[in-house]
Amino acid sequence: MKKNLILIVLFAAILRTTAQNGTLDLSFNSTGIINSSDETANGITTDKNNKVMVIGHDRESSTLNIFVKRYLTNGNLDNSFGTNGRLNIDLNDDYDYGRCIKALDNGKYLISGQNSVGPYFRPFVARITSDGIIDSTFGTDGICLLSAPLDNSDAWAFEVSPSGSIYAAGYITTNWVTQSIIWKVNPNGTINSAFGNNGSVVINVNTNAERLLDIAMNDTGKMIVGVGTSYNGSYNSATIVMLDTNGNMNTNFNASGYLKYRYNTSETRLYGVSIADKQLVFAGNYINDSSYNTHAIVCAFLFNGALNSSFGNAGIWTDSVNTNSSFTEILKDCKDNFFLGGYVSQNSNVQFRVGKITSKGLMDANFGNNGYFSRRINNNYDEVIEAMAFSSDSAIVVCGRINSGDLLTTSGIMKLKVNGCSKQNSDGSFIAQTLIEKSIYVIYPNPLKSGMPLYFKANSNEVQLNELTFQIISYDGKALFSPIKLEDQNANILPDSTYLAKGIYQLIIRSATSVQVQSFVVE
Repeated sequence: MKKNLILIVLFAAILRTTAQNGTLDLSFNSTGIINSSDETANGITTDKNNKVMVIGHDRESSTLNIFVKRYLTNGNLDNSFGTNGRLNIDLNDDYDYGRCIKALDNGKYLISGQNSVGPYFRPFVARITSDGIIDSTFGTDGICLLSAPLDNSDAWAFEVSPSGSIYAAGYITTNWVTQSIIWKVNPNGTINSAFGNNGSVVINVNTNAERLLDIAMNDTGKMIVGVGTSYNGSYNSATIVMLDTNGNMNTNFNASGYLKYRYNTSETRLYGVSIADKQLVFAGNYINDSSYNTHAIVCAFLFNGALNSSFGNAGIWTDSVNTNSSFTEILKDCKDNFFLGGYVSQNSNVQFRVGKITSKGLMDANFGNNGYFSRRINNNYDEVIEAMAFSSDSAIVVCGRINSGDLLTTSGIMKLKVNGCSKQNSDGSFIAQTLIEKSIYVIYPNPLKSGMPLYFKANSNEVQLNELTFQIISYDGKALFSPIKLEDQNANILPDSTYLAKGIYQLIIRSATSVQVQSFVVE
């Protein structure tokens, strides 16, 4: 017969609905942890090659400089980036702070931060090439300054739309009044003057101080949501804003596009936002009025600004620990479940903490230890997660600060296994993981002689054979056998005494995170 191999177009992935791992990934630096002295890590991302990018500022120079580091998947610095894996950025011999970093599909990276000019602070967005130098084709010599030199301002976070536009969120202080602000930057690094008022939208509703700390976009890039805090002179409230790509407030959200929120009239701060299919989910903390402890909180709002009553307890999930805790970061996976990063106080010390909450606002007890993974990196100082990112090998990377205030001298990085869908497309959607993307499964021989065994090989040490099942489907769609498990890679996939007639078959390989379909021919 004529031999043909059918090209299978993979259109779906079956994802694990049971436990996620929640353990350190020991393939990363042998311990899952990296501790670096004399620097502060504020932002983290992973690129299309699963390399880990970290941004922050050093503590070695007298004025502080921005650093960007790139790590290989094993935790070693990538010497092909910058100088020995590190790029140092000194904008003007004054204080510089690196805040946020994102990888682009073209291999380049965007960063945001703050630069000092004497007593003033100005925010910026910059672009870095894949080999670790400032990209001079972006903005002016690689930099886009977002505000005038005499305005104290900062860009804490940014998002990139499917078309490449950049929306940065932070604050601006003018005449001693601090206000929330969102800037829009064109893909080439110039301010988009058609957005809001000459490229920015300032939001302030009768408060002494207000700032945005995170920003998110929906899959289409049409909905922009910022979150932060406001202080009215007596207490802090969380602030949420929603606007469109032209800078207009979305009046479908709370009738104004703006919402202040306090949980049970307590001081409330929200630091992170994620946009799910039908809800906005925020992470932060509130102050318990009786104990004065800070407790982590996750709250969900509908797109009209009302709390989502089907999430948690009437729209709210709160931490049950008796000590201080907070979530500062939030990530959404492809099932609309949420990974959260922050801190918890245990044994008189504050330490890194990652939790997982389902799309319904319930703690996932199968993740880590009853829904949490907590770990100290340094045994002497307090630690707080500042940023999180998915890695496309079914893992989460986090970075943060160790110690506080003027003694803040150390940064920490952790990588956790989560065994779930995690990779994010440029449009914000998620696809199945490494097992599909890397084509790490091989079956042989192919073509196969009738009556011969069929073998399987995984070209990766990360594949857990006991998590895989195999099933053979005939060309007309019939399942020929029940799912099969292999004890070792030298075992025959076909059941004993199996005879396959001549033809084309499909082998379905299911893992904890994905499905791969491979065709083979029997002749």
